[in-house]
Amino acid sequence: MSRRVFFKKRAFSMVLILLCILFLGLFSFTGLKVGAESSKDTYYKTITVKDGDSLWSLSRTYAADDEDVQVYMEKILHLNKISRHDVLRSGQKLIIIYYE
Repeated sequence: MSRRVFFKKRAFSMVLILLCILFLGLFSFTGLKVGAESSKDTYYKTITVKDGDSLWSLSRTYAADDEDVQVYMEKILHLNKISRHDVLRSGQKLIIIYYE
């Protein structure tokens, strides 16, 4: 085997090893949580809607300090199987997420 072929194979092997290390490094961090949910436990509870409550006001009340209110509101909509066009009624029960 000539020296040139040997060095090409060695270079290819080194590049392949570096790519594997890079790939593993990138995907080893995907399990990390960022924001409110990483340092606090997540809980669910049922609340009763009162006169004057809106989805936005409830979201502002229960969203974590570092959580986007819009994102939190989407979670509540999905959790309760309602749309943003639905009108909340006094006495209606909603499941909300809160963090401690």
